[in-house]
Amino acid sequence: MAKITTEQKDFLARHDIPLDRLFDATGIQRQDYKRTMIALGKWVAIGVTPCAEAGHTMRTSAGHCAQCRPSNLGFLRRYDTPGEVYVVHSKSGALTKVGSAKNADERVRSLNTSHYGGVSDWKIEFCEATSAAGRIESVAQQALVKYSALGTYVNSGMNTQCREIFSCSVRVAVKTVRQAMATKA
Repeated sequence: MAKITTEQKDFLARHDIPLDRLFDATGIQRQDYKRTMIALGKWVAIGVTPCAEAGHTMRTSAGHCAQCRPSNLGFLRRYDTPGEVYVVHSKSGALTKVGSAKNADERVRSLNTSHYGGVSDWKIEFCEATSAAGRIESVAQQALVKYSALGTYVNSGMNTQCREIFSCSVRVAVKTVRQAMATKA
């Protein structure tokens, strides 16, 4: 059984990670603790092999060092928090986007302002509140991967590739989101 060091406790407190989100992975292979952590909703594993960069022994469910890359924790936090899962559509680009946000209306304004996917006519076609918005978004996007489309948007003055747009109908996207909600909500 792994013991939490003072440095680790300080890190967890600084990043607002509750102790009930820890998983003791002592003696467990990464692929095994990864599956278990995801199923149990755990964010950080302790008792793992030290990272090569600094020798830290706390990792995310993806196997990344939590202490070297604390930005990964923001994704995990969003993954398991309440929010809105939405499907938006651009008629001009014949594109559909599945995403999650605290406020879908504000997110759509941002998508249009940044010309997400190279278009600025995104309109909400479906929006529903859920207790695990990021999880639903992720499951739905994985199911839609065969419809992935290419596009860019401007982020901090730089062109950035979009990863959440699809060449599929709104009907297909909404059905996929509903299926994800039924299995993961």
